[in-house]
Amino acid sequence: MGKVDRLGDRIGLSTYRRRCLLDDRFLSELQGLLLRFAPQWSSDLHIYIDKRRRSTPLDVGDANALASAVASQIARKGEVFHRLGGDTRAVLGTVELRGATDALIAVISVDEREFFGRAGEWSFGNTVSLQMRGGQVDGRPIALWTREVFEALVDVFGPDYGYARTEQEYFAKNMCTQGGVWAVGRDISRHLPGIYWLNFFGKPYRDLIDRHKLLTAPASGKREIGNGVLLSLSDDPLSWNTEGYLQVENAVLDHIGRQFFFSKQNPDRETVAPDFGLRSGR
Repeated sequence: MGKVDRLGDRIGLSTYRRRCLLDDRFLSELQGLLLRFAPQWSSDLHIYIDKRRRSTPLDVGDANALASAVASQIARKGEVFHRLGGDTRAVLGTVELRGATDALIAVISVDEREFFGRAGEWSFGNTVSLQMRGGQVDGRPIALWTREVFEALVDVFGPDYGYARTEQEYFAKNMCTQGGVWAVGRDISRHLPGIYWLNFFGKPYRDLIDRHKLLTAPASGKREIGNGVLLSLSDDPLSWNTEGYLQVENAVLDHIGRQFFFSKQNPDRETVAPDFGLRSGR
């Protein structure tokens, strides 16, 4: 598959949870999910290091191949961390997973801590993110593929929160370009980063916002999955800046409460988040 440079053809999904990914069989289940939804891509599954080096391709016939490879890679990063003066007791690191085509990249972040703090802002310690580009993944339309994988992933992952959106939508809602380019609105001790094409509210957010309110939101789609509620604003992620999409988005925000979400237009307004025992530092 050739390289695609149009931002509109790029969709990302992210899922977040507190429990360490190495503590259960999730990575084995993730491997099975990738094999089921992207068999062609998974035929050359490997952990990407850089353009000059890459790890030995994973044996996808071994159900524990991904879990073992991630644990090994995290351990190697821990050794480097120790040489730089860090604490080797910390189990943390990020692994990039690639396959036979450039249509999909998976990024897995592992942390034995529930949350990660930096400069007074807090993030979930364990994340699984998929980055899709081009019109298809393994011969399937990218939007349909993303929706089906997102639903399967939140069911297996049991995350506290998750979302899927085009790169353009995320850039418009969460990227600041004044004096550089950086992401804003990601401090979960204050709020969720925004509302997007697909949104999953796991137990802490389902309970905070109210399950009934989420399930009665005027969204394009809503249903319970696992420990939370999935809301979709549209069937088409590329419609994120159309009048119809924005009407649904505003109606959903008015219904469930704008106070739970970051707003780039009003970043310092008062917001509400679950009591995770964190301090924002603001």
